[in-house]
Amino acid sequence: MTSDAESIASAERNYIETWRLLVSHASGGVVEENDSVVCVGVPAPVAFFNTAFVKPPADPVACIDGVKAFYAKRDKPFMLRFRDEESGAAAAACEAAGLISAGSSPLMFADIRGIAPPGDFDIRPVDAGNWPDHLATIADGFGMPLELVAGIFPPSVLKEDYYAVNVYFEGQTASTAALIVTDDIAGVYNVATPEPFRRRGLGEAATRAVIAEGARRGCTSTTLQASDMGYPIYERIGYRTIIRWPMFTSA
Repeated sequence: MTSDAESIASAERNYIETWRLLVSHASGGVVEENDSVVCVGVPAPVAFFNTAFVKPPADPVACIDGVKAFYAKRDKPFMLRFRDEESGAAAAACEAAGLISAGSSPLMFADIRGIAPPGDFDIRPVDAGNWPDHLATIADGFGMPLELVAGIFPPSVLKEDYYAVNVYFEGQTASTAALIVTDDIAGVYNVATPEPFRRRGLGEAATRAVIAEGARRGCTSTTLQASDMGYPIYERIGYRTIIRWPMFTSA
């Protein structure tokens, strides 16, 4: 049986590796890392997509100056993320460095066995033909410009371990979700449902569909990062929070 420490480590590896993979494909994307931190950047001046991840067990306090210098050279706002630690020293150091708390991201984890597949929905794997539907649904679901999403998620990621599904409702793309596998863990990402299609179980169906694909590929566990909106849905599926990653953004 997997221990909590092993679950946390595998979830964090999937989390960081996914960002490394996606940004390496983004138009103008750059990834720079050392033993302590992974800095990813895109041309868009959006802090969320210009993010530095402190690799556990590295000390976030020791990474702040280097992270600030990396994004200063690129003249981009940025976000710093690290594993929660009880002392509060990292949070205090971030605030002292002029960074602003942006909450925390719960890493959730579940045993993939026993998670039921989706019900009777119109679910289709994403390919080059319906890739525009996937991007438009991400943009609408997260309230982002389509041009930004298209620049960050080029179709070349389909040549990697990026698998996605679209859920259709009355002929319209109503929800989407993506899967990225590392080791034997199925990482669920980009779960997005535009507002007109919410509260119909479509986002849950998309999530269950990519989890089922992860199981088909031999994964034994699954992880994701939950929004406030999605949290109760993921708990119902069987996920539990195993660690939180605080987020601090530049002013």
